[in-house]
Amino acid sequence: MINDYYQYYRNLLKDKYSKDELLGRMQKRFGLPPGNITIGTIGRQVNFDCLLITEEDKLLAIPLKSTKGILVNKNIKLSLGENLFKTHQWVLPPFVPMGKVKKLASTPLSNDALLLFKEIYSTEVIVRQLKGTYSRIQEFKSHESLIVESIECFYSKHVAASITLMLTIIEGISREYCDNNRIKYNKAGATSAFKAIMKNQKNVWLNKILLVDKYILPSDYLEETFLRRIDEGMDLLITYEQYGLEYLYKSNSNHPLNRHSILHGTNKSFYIDINFYRLFSCLEALAFAISLNPFYYSVDMPEEAFKLLVKLNRLENLLNLH
Repeated sequence: MINDYYQYYRNLLKDKYSKDELLGRMQKRFGLPPGNITIGTIGRQVNFDCLLITEEDKLLAIPLKSTKGILVNKNIKLSLGENLFKTHQWVLPPFVPMGKVKKLASTPLSNDALLLFKEIYSTEVIVRQLKGTYSRIQEFKSHESLIVESIECFYSKHVAASITLMLTIIEGISREYCDNNRIKYNKAGATSAFKAIMKNQKNVWLNKILLVDKYILPSDYLEETFLRRIDEGMDLLITYEQYGLEYLYKSNSNHPLNRHSILHGTNKSFYIDINFYRLFSCLEALAFAISLNPFYYSVDMPEEAFKLLVKLNRLENLLNLH
C-alpha cells in the first residue's frame, strides 16, 4: 500500500495543498479514519515532515518533500564521509570529535595531516580504546594481544610489521564476528566476511536505530546516497564499506594500503607512519560497524591501562632518543 499512497501524493497532491487539505484528500481517497493519518516529523539527525499513516500494526511515512528537496532545504550537498573519501580516499573515523574530523577532511595528506592523526590517536586515546571500548566487543577482546603487539611494533618503529599485522587482525575480527553471529560468508575469500558484515550491519542500523523498527518509507528514501547525507551512522558504515571494496580489498587497486599488494609483497612503500594511523582508523570503523555504538568507553581496569600507557610511552621515548 505504501506505493499507492506515495504515488497518489507525489503525482496529485505534492506542493498543491495545505497540510489540513492534504489530510482530507488522503482520507477521502483511501477511506482512512481521521485517527489513522497525521502529519509528523521523523529523522534521527536530519528531521523532515511526513504523512504518517497507520495501517494495522505498521506506520507508513510519506515525506512531504523529495529527497533532493529535503537535502536542499537543509543545505546538505555532500556528507562528511563523501568529502573525506573524495579528498583523501579514506574512511570516516568514529569515536573522534567532529571538529577534528572536519579539520582532517580539509588537511592534505602531508606532514600536517600526520600531526593531526597523532593528536587524534594519541597514546592515551589508543590505550583507552584498547582497555575500554574494545574490551566490550567480544571479537576485539579475543584479538587484544595481537592488537597490542601491532601497536608496540609501531611505537618501536617497526612500521611495516605493525601495518601487516593490523591487516590480518582486521580480517580475523571480521571472520570471527561472522562465525559468532551466523552470518554467511565465503571462507575462501578475503573480501567475503567484510562484505557480509557491512551488508548486515547497515540493515540493522537502518531498521533498529535510524527507523527504530517503526517507519516504512518509500524506496526513494532508502537509497544510500540520501541515507548517508541525513545520518552520520549510515555515512560511517557506507564510507567504510566503500573504502573496503574499492581500495582495501580490491586486488588491482593502487591505494597505498591495499591489502593485496602489501601481503603479496608488491607494495614496498606502504610502511610510513601516516599509513599506520589511517589503518588504525579502519580498525576503529570496524569496532563501530560491529558494535553499532557511536560512543567510546572509559577503561575498565585503570591499573592495566596505566601499565600499557607507560610501556608505550617508554618505547616511543626510547626510539626518539636515538
